[in-house]
Amino acid sequence: MAHAHEAIPTLRVSDAPAAATWYARLGFVEDWRHQHGPGLPWFISVSTPEGATLFLTEHADDCPPRGSVFLVTRDIAAAEAALQASAKAMPWGDRELSVMDPDGNRVRISQPKTPSFSLGSAMLEGRCLCGAVRWTLNQMPLSATACSCTACRRYGTLWAYGWEGEDIHLFGETSAFVRAADLSFNFCPTCGNVSHWWGLKLDEQGRRRVAVNLRLTEPGPIADVPIRHFDGLDTWSSRPEDGKCVKDLWF
Repeated sequence: MAHAHEAIPTLRVSDAPAAATWYARLGFVEDWRHQHGPGLPWFISVSTPEGATLFLTEHADDCPPRGSVFLVTRDIAAAEAALQASAKAMPWGDRELSVMDPDGNRVRISQPKTPSFSLGSAMLEGRCLCGAVRWTLNQMPLSATACSCTACRRYGTLWAYGWEGEDIHLFGETSAFVRAADLSFNFCPTCGNVSHWWGLKLDEQGRRRVAVNLRLTEPGPIADVPIRHFDGLDTWSSRPEDGKCVKDLWF
């Protein structure tokens, strides 16, 4: 039996869209929402760039009301300001605050004194210009690929590669331009930013290869990532390294 790789707290709420707005104070962004039909209960998923996810449900049989969730943060001061609440020093050295959300769910937020575990696995996040589409990458890429193929040179992208649902997670609805039978280039239908390409076929292990456009993240953290020049026009091979990094090609 395969072991679970993620556990998602589910909170009972009376008005899921309003609850999503309240949790936005804590950095949660709506990923998707579902309703079986007009007038029926909402179910909404929200998450943070660091990888924390909450389900907000209006369905009475999903879970009891007045639940509880424990959140870990690097910046308790930001939570204090957002919630107008004060954190307390705990006997074990952490700083913690506790509040109730509008539906009576208890929300405890803690900043560890000396974390001995990862505070979220996502090291990089990219967002389109309007913010409707985003991606997370769980590790700093070893290189950023600048491809000269007929598509990539027009898009002006810098690619980082991974596997969907493993080290790369995608959020938001996109439009797709299908390139041959192998992949699609996906972009935000509102602002037009290219967010990722998506493999149309799975490998032998059932995994899907994807690449995210690093130009959607902030330049600072990836400034020193080496550029890998790939000749996608003629030879379909990597070109010799020239020592350039992302900061050399950013503008």
